[in-house]
Amino acid sequence: METISKIEQLKKRYEDAKLQVKIFSKEYEHENESGEIVTTEKQHIIVSIPEERESRNIIIADNDEIDQVIESKIEHFRFIKGYEAIWSEELKYIECEIEGQDNLLMPRSILRRLKNFFPDFPETVKEGGVATQYEFPSPKEGLKIFIGNSSLEYAILNNFQRDLFLFSTRIRPRLTIRMEGVELKTHDNALELLLKISNAVLFQIDLATNIPLHLVMDRQIIKGIKQRSAIQNKLDFSALKYEYDKEPIALYWYARTSSNMPLLQFLAFYQVMEFYFPLYSFTEAQNRIKLLLKDPFFDTTKDTDIAQIINIIKVSAKGKSIGDEKSQIKATIQNIVDIESLYKYYTENEERKDFFDQQKKSKSISKQKMNFSSIDNDIRIETALRIYEIRCRIVHSKEEDESELILPYSTEIKNLKHDLELIEFLARKAIIAGARPLIL
Repeated sequence: METISKIEQLKKRYEDAKLQVKIFSKEYEHENESGEIVTTEKQHIIVSIPEERESRNIIIADNDEIDQVIESKIEHFRFIKGYEAIWSEELKYIECEIEGQDNLLMPRSILRRLKNFFPDFPETVKEGGVATQYEFPSPKEGLKIFIGNSSLEYAILNNFQRDLFLFSTRIRPRLTIRMEGVELKTHDNALELLLKISNAVLFQIDLATNIPLHLVMDRQIIKGIKQRSAIQNKLDFSALKYEYDKEPIALYWYARTSSNMPLLQFLAFYQVMEFYFPLYSFTEAQNRIKLLLKDPFFDTTKDTDIAQIINIIKVSAKGKSIGDEKSQIKATIQNIVDIESLYKYYTENEERKDFFDQQKKSKSISKQKMNFSSIDNDIRIETALRIYEIRCRIVHSKEEDESELILPYSTEIKNLKHDLELIEFLARKAIIAGARPLIL
């Protein structure tokens, strides 16, 4: 009688649960006891776990950890879109990964710090004298809320999410918030409850302990945003010639090191350009007034003509720049980069060009696109309008009430990648344009 492998057993089990599965084999080279290099073949299974209307693949290998997979109930779980989170209607269960201000801080350290603030916090299992999870006070009978090491199911579904052949060989627990006893019918219902309960719990912890914890966003979204073009292979450094304004360069470094917080990163790059608003808005106003005064029909005795000058020199709300913010960013971009350089930036990458091109359909967080077909078009103006629109959506400016606020952990952020690259490019141009000869 032929023995059915553990991988094949899992395949049948997941197929019975109506999941899409596929078995494949992969060869491994390793050294045997005699020191010889031998090749062995192992079976693997790819399982597609639903995620709203899509799915995420996990890869399970026939290795030492397969027995833990067999013990788990991963077939009862679904992913929550936009987060490193899972839910189960059958098990009435939601779980999402959380992390602290420093995402390198180990879960054990966070749990130890929570113990210091909550000496009477109900503990569950202990390992080496440290609680692996705490039960948080519940607002409703039957609902249980836990903070601590993740369940076996979450550890499997999280750690085995890898591209083909680049998967984890360890089931590592993560720090999570978990809810049990929740009535769930749909993915949106699970997402709503996750945010409602988690935000209330984590905000209370932050207020009481000054330990900022937050839900972890889908890492694939952040990974897609953080991608940058590779640098050139050969670098030719030159002797220092210029120095840069310390305020915008500090904001630039802050933005460059905030890649895990894309909205904050966008605003920091925007602030780099904002530093130069007074300079370029005054220059723009001077040029406009010069043109107006050169007009032979300008009459200094007419109130309407004088009003034109007053309108030009209207000071911003902050009192440092001339004109409204939209006109200030236009003036700044028109002074820090020429049309040819900006056009080259847009068109040197086909994916980037298609994303911004008004003739192409692409998911975007801004309605403003670029007109690349008109020779006479100044794309710097369209660029300024786009940057301004996104900035308003992030800070929810009252001037743009019709625009929807972009939330820090929304799936919409995945469409920010090219705009982040654009505003970083413009921030660099602003710093370069404001450089002075280096004097030592």
